[in-house]
Amino acid sequence: MKGILIGANGQLGGELKEVWAPFLEENFTKEHLDVTIKEHVLSLVSIKPDFILNASAFTDVDMAEERIEEAFRVNCLGVYNLSLLASKLDIPLIHYSTNYVFSGNRTTPYKEDDAPSPVNIYGLSKLSGEYIIKMMVPRYYIIRTANLFGGTRKGVSKQGRGNFIEIMIKLAKEGKDIKVIDDQFFSPTYTKDLAWFSKELWYKGLPYGVYNIVNSGVATWYSMAYELFKILGWKVNLIPVKSKDFPNKAKRPYYSVLSLEKIIKEGLGLPRFWKKALAEYLKERLSL
Repeated sequence: MKGILIGANGQLGGELKEVWAPFLEENFTKEHLDVTIKEHVLSLVSIKPDFILNASAFTDVDMAEERIEEAFRVNCLGVYNLSLLASKLDIPLIHYSTNYVFSGNRTTPYKEDDAPSPVNIYGLSKLSGEYIIKMMVPRYYIIRTANLFGGTRKGVSKQGRGNFIEIMIKLAKEGKDIKVIDDQFFSPTYTKDLAWFSKELWYKGLPYGVYNIVNSGVATWYSMAYELFKILGWKVNLIPVKSKDFPNKAKRPYYSVLSLEKIIKEGLGLPRFWKKALAEYLKERLSL
């Protein structure tokens, strides 16, 4: 079976391109395919793919608060067009969503069937995309994930340079004190692990539906930065702060940890602890 990858030059897309390579017929970057233009998307009918793997998305959480139309155009209209293609071809759509579809007003991990209630435009736009898929596509995998790092390994897209890890490394090299939020809880996710687990989800033919895939364990932005510099052996003045003292344009959920019970029950196993994944990423990224 051969499918097509949409969004192949992004942080996640570059990793999917590597891990899914044996199963991909063609890879499309945003420069070569505008998912918001229906005619462009439907022209892919001629390829006759066996599935669609969609990593295209508007992912800038703060920018989405200002560029609302663009966020919905990509995360909602673009998903509609891909859903239309999948429906016409009667093929599965594999799509990535986010922990930000939840409000964060709890202290226990969110399961796939918990009621979503996003607190920002990004989360709302991604949730809207989920509803479109559920309405239009009979066979789908919606994979919710969180707080990605990766994308700068050798041979993989360099789009990951804007992620949290890369920002922390940049600030540390500038010799600055670094203030980091310590009251938002989530599960960091290595794009390499996400790509592998999502491939296994599809390859093993697990029941269609919504799945959470993140690395195991819980972190805050501060604990993630602390572990980063511990692994690197760098002395950096990290200062923990509260969300209210470090305002962003978009509100974030305080607790958006995703439950892994479903993928464990379905036989995929438990993804490795996020600290181990981070150590491997840094080893490959910086040739430690």
